[in-house]
Amino acid sequence: MLLQANVAPSVISDLFARMVDDHGGTAGLASHFLSRLQMSDRISAARDATSATFVGEPILNETEWQALRAVCD
Repeated sequence: MLLQANVAPSVISDLFARMVDDHGGTAGLASHFLSRLQMSDRISAARDATSATFVGEPILNETEWQALRAVCD
């Protein structure tokens, strides 16, 4: 789905890695994602799904990104 949206699947590996850093391997929010695949497997799969030549497009423009950041602060 990410490739169809012209977004590199590898970007989700950053999310998964942050979850492990913030919540550990099995506790908190990360435990939800551990129900099927180990987090390290998810990170690897997301990175492997993006070819080295993939050129994606931003999901949000700068204005949209700043608006999202403002909501999250």
